[in-house]
Amino acid sequence: MPILTAQELREVTVRDYMRSMGLARAEAEKLALSDLITVDNATRYGDIGAKPDKPRSKPAGKVVSLDDKPSPQPRQPQGQTVRVKALHSNPLMTGERWALAVGRIARILAGAGRSAILADAARNAEIPALAVDFADVWSDFQTRNPYRVGESKNRFDGMKDSDAAKKFIRLVEDICDRSSGRMGPWFVPK
Repeated sequence: MPILTAQELREVTVRDYMRSMGLARAEAEKLALSDLITVDNATRYGDIGAKPDKPRSKPAGKVVSLDDKPSPQPRQPQGQTVRVKALHSNPLMTGERWALAVGRIARILAGAGRSAILADAARNAEIPALAVDFADVWSDFQTRNPYRVGESKNRFDGMKDSDAAKKFIRLVEDICDRSSGRMGPWFVPK
């Protein structure tokens, strides 16, 4: 069944969000409205759904083979490209110490709430001061710019991805070390 109007599209989207995500109707309506507005704006500004100026047609009577066409040249990037690279999703692939550090950070953050204000979010954590320290390290790591050179407030700016990951792991291990006085040792080699 084709969807004809914007209202029908909204209703179908709400219904599908309710089915697939198990959301209440009000939550599904908010999410659907937000997504449809985003798609509408992107369509209006030509980011998606743009039609070519002229329809492409093959010349009559001429057969074009792939051998006759020159190979396309790779497109050269324009401007800066910022790559976001996270640590490996499986901590055991990084190392045993990192797996134990992830577990300790989970214990430190246990009980932390959700809030736009960091101090409010960390208030109910197991160790609030260390939860705030971890949040600072994590936010610096996620918002680093590997191309920035010079003075910066972000401790990871200007570093290669591998160097930034090593420094991040070390800073997290330092936070885990500071939690040992209250929670016991976090890394005991076998």
